[in-house]
Amino acid sequence: MGGATCETCLRLRWFLMTAAPLIVGIYLQPGWAVPLAQLVPSPMAIGIAIWVGGAAIFALRLAAHRRSAEG
Repeated sequence: MGGATCETCLRLRWFLMTAAPLIVGIYLQPGWAVPLAQLVPSPMAIGIAIWVGGAAIFALRLAAHRRSAEG
């Protein structure tokens, strides 16, 4: 025990430390979430951003892979 923590576990910890208080706050004070919800983009905008971001990351990684395979 006491070994190094993996990078994925560290990311999950940060996500949970951020998400858990927000979820609890929305549950305990629902009126607080209404103004916050108006600031969130539409589901379509979020979906397009995820698609574009994923495609860009894929293209960059593919280009890096092709460069490393050539040299």
